[in-house]
Amino acid sequence: MNRNHWIMAAAMAAFSAQAMAQTAFHAGDVVVERVGDGATASSGNAFPVSVLEYSTSGTLVQTIGLKAAGTQPTSAPYNLTDSENATSDGYLNRSADGKFITVSGYNATPGTASVASSASATVGRTIGVISSGGVATTPLAVSMLSGNNYRSVISDGTNYWASGGNGVVYVTAGGSVTSLSSGNARVAEIFNTTLYISSSSTTFNGASSPLGIWRLGTAGSLPTATATATNVIATGTGSSPYDFAFSPSGNWAYVADDRASASGGIQLWKNTGSAFTLQYTLGTGVSNIGARGLTVDFSNFNDTTGKGALIYATTAESTLNRLIAINDQGSGSAATTLATATANYIFRGVDFTPVPEPATYAAIFGLAALGLVAWRRRARA
Repeated sequence: MNRNHWIMAAAMAAFSAQAMAQTAFHAGDVVVERVGDGATASSGNAFPVSVLEYSTSGTLVQTIGLKAAGTQPTSAPYNLTDSENATSDGYLNRSADGKFITVSGYNATPGTASVASSASATVGRTIGVISSGGVATTPLAVSMLSGNNYRSVISDGTNYWASGGNGVVYVTAGGSVTSLSSGNARVAEIFNTTLYISSSSTTFNGASSPLGIWRLGTAGSLPTATATATNVIATGTGSSPYDFAFSPSGNWAYVADDRASASGGIQLWKNTGSAFTLQYTLGTGVSNIGARGLTVDFSNFNDTTGKGALIYATTAESTLNRLIAINDQGSGSAATTLATATANYIFRGVDFTPVPEPATYAAIFGLAALGLVAWRRRARA
């Protein structure tokens, strides 16, 4: 091997050693929230929470656990646990800037009874963060959304918006909480710098409110104080909307519905000018089983025909539920099961892996360069 080959080999060895030392997410994979300990039967007690990275072909890449050890912490890092049978909890999100994953949960010791209905002054609501490097932290546990389910949290990259059975709140990076809206909310999402909320309650925005997807505040601006709620997609009487995703143009949307009927599954909606109208509903691969978690790859989506989206969703079975994928080419598009939760675990939310920051790569290549310099110095000695 000549000198140039040795130089290249040294650089690649240094790069490989550093890369193997990381638990960095892989771009383009999906992450799934999993609740349970694998040994204890499902209940309303507090269970450990982990995030599983899967390739888009269904290969398990890694499992990252959130802190859930010992007695209830009084300072960071806090515990992050959740109820295994609270089906509306556990909808993780990738931050709007694409740099990390946020996870909702409770600052409770595993086994704490009826954790979803606990008082937040006693059991703080934890915000968990997982970096693109795969490092999990639990920096905040705040008093919010007390006495009812805490379902999801999303970030713009700095601050947070959380949703639950008692409404929607804004949380600063320092932990200050401001109520934005009352009423029973499900999943919070940010698209095009706009906050959206799903709800299956007729009282989300007052008596007889339509079920569906709501915009909170004005389009193009994330609310930090009490905000007006505007219904964007009315999913209809008896519907049960959970997670959702808008196309880049905002003219199309997918909504996961967990009904145990032909109406349950993944709905495609189109903005026809005056309102969003339902185009069709895609099945989950098992008759009369709906969907809850949802994320969509619009890279090959045709905004004219509404075809070409790659959909990833978690299904609504009470046990052994699934991570599925659908290449949507029309109303007959079939679901493929990528993974199935094992006994005494349940899948909840799903999203794409965060995008590594350029500095991460710079650090890796910088270390490779340092290794190369050291090798060259040794070679000259």
